[in-house]
Amino acid sequence: MSTQAEVLATADIAYGAVESQRLRHELEKGERVAVGTTRILDRVGRSSVRVRVIGENSLGWLEAAKDWGCNVEAFVCPNTKITKLATQLIPQVTIKTPTEAVHMPPRSKWDGIMLGNVLNKSDALLFDNLFGRWQPLAACLSFPAHFLRSEVIKLLPPTESPYVKKFHKCLHSKFGGVTTSDWHVITYSRSIVFEDVAKIRRGIADCFE
Repeated sequence: MSTQAEVLATADIAYGAVESQRLRHELEKGERVAVGTTRILDRVGRSSVRVRVIGENSLGWLEAAKDWGCNVEAFVCPNTKITKLATQLIPQVTIKTPTEAVHMPPRSKWDGIMLGNVLNKSDALLFDNLFGRWQPLAACLSFPAHFLRSEVIKLLPPTESPYVKKFHKCLHSKFGGVTTSDWHVITYSRSIVFEDVAKIRRGIADCFE
């Protein structure tokens, strides 16, 4: 018959084995999450997304784009104090003045995303000027909620075809924030014109010939 000490010792061993297995499981689960997160951030698909950030009030967009894994082609800003902050934030970022940005290739229909934050008329004019010059694949323009939508629309000339424009309201609390602030975002997306659709259809048909 086992003594009480032997029973307790056996129980300790069994508990230790169970606890060890539990800890190993937790570590493996944590490792899987860490590896999965790393893979998501390092996905090749994200690095192929080309982004240009516009305006002296758009450092938040710059940081978000870089952390998400985008290929940030340029930060366009006329304010040297802000560009110094940008290079401290992301040392390898390419800084462009508005004049230099106008001459960035391609001349039109740039297949990338413009990001910007509008707090004043100069922000809006810069964004609109480069938008018309680059003709990006898509764009996101944000402004604080205390700006009336009609005020911002007046600053930005009406977007003509082939772009689709949509308005969104983003609450900080819904994105894990601890404030009650909210922002408006205007998104622009370039539509596929009929000529492009015809080319796509012809390409698909050629695959089956």
